[in-house]
Amino acid sequence: MLQAQTIIGYTENLFVTECLFLGLIILAVRQRGDLSTLILSATFLWVVARSLVSGIVDEALLTQYPRLYYLPQLQGFEIPIFYLYTRYLLQLPTSRRHWLVLLPSVLLFLAYSVAFVLGIEQVPFLKSILNYQNTLLEVGQAGYDLLLFALAFRIIYQQEHRLQQYLSDLQAVRLNWLKAFFIAVLLVSTYETTRYFLHHFRGINVEENLWTSIIPLLIYSFFFFIITYYGLKYPVILRSVLAPEPGPAPAPALEESTRPRYEKSKLPGTRAQELYGQIITYLESEAEPYREPELRLSELAAQLNQATAYLSQAIGQCSPHGNFYNLVNHYRVEAVKHRLRQPGSDRLTLLGIAQECGFTNNQTFGKAFKQATGMTPSQYRVQHRSEQENAAQAPQKASILIRPDANGVD
Repeated sequence: MLQAQTIIGYTENLFVTECLFLGLIILAVRQRGDLSTLILSATFLWVVARSLVSGIVDEALLTQYPRLYYLPQLQGFEIPIFYLYTRYLLQLPTSRRHWLVLLPSVLLFLAYSVAFVLGIEQVPFLKSILNYQNTLLEVGQAGYDLLLFALAFRIIYQQEHRLQQYLSDLQAVRLNWLKAFFIAVLLVSTYETTRYFLHHFRGINVEENLWTSIIPLLIYSFFFFIITYYGLKYPVILRSVLAPEPGPAPAPALEESTRPRYEKSKLPGTRAQELYGQIITYLESEAEPYREPELRLSELAAQLNQATAYLSQAIGQCSPHGNFYNLVNHYRVEAVKHRLRQPGSDRLTLLGIAQECGFTNNQTFGKAFKQATGMTPSQYRVQHRSEQENAAQAPQKASILIRPDANGVD
């Protein structure tokens, strides 16, 4: 049986090899101008470089050359880099000020550089800051990472909400994989931080063993494959979804003096009602376009010869459903309800009926149906079946009540 240290060594080598492979693959297949994949590739290659340096600078070398302890490393860059990666992946406006999230890590890198070049004894104030037992530094790093996690989740949820304005089905652009990645990184970071605080505040030393060493590596290894696959695929899908459609140029902006400041992004009431009326007329036409699973607002805009942005604004201002996604799913739910009331619907599965009406999966269908009716599709079917049986029995009960008594007198 292999010793634990040997297994850990093999696992680390495989992880570094994977990062090298993924980093080079991304560079080879990435599309020009896609900064998200460039950041992802650079991150993987940085992991490789840091691992190589850690492998060279071992305990024996540190004992002989103590200054190597302060060898500059890109420590603490991981979470800020993945935050920026998320912004570029979601194609959100990203300026230089967003790169300021790297500032704490850059300052720490510069501090290590000064200590390494000049010697830590020459700069005493850095000695207390860079001491590996500096609690304040650890607390600050953990708190900053949590803040960036929160910001990353915020923009992910904002992206999903934004896409509801343009798509009737979100299956292809869901970001569950990215959420899962951040949750996994958060769990690993929480474990490492907890170990630190247990050791320095409670005197509890959590010993490293085989599993505590390789499980974080296995988690990162798995999710690095996941974000590579989806990270290459997602920008292509998103560009196709948000690509501007051929159509009329947007109308001139309204004069600033004609509307209140908080209404600068709104359409005039009559214009919004007119566009919303066109949308409803099209959705309720005999073609029943809402049954198309991948119906997009841009397709509807092309049919109506209107700008997508204006149609989205009209729905937001006039529809009780708030956005295109909920509006289309409202019609799909009504179609499902109508189908369930038809004779012979009991022979069909609920998913089959849902797909016939435009839904692509059971999860989306069930959530939309319950939101609209307050009950699950199965409960609705049972309730309707019960209502039908009661309606069928009602005439029989009425005939019994009005039937003349055979023994009565004229």
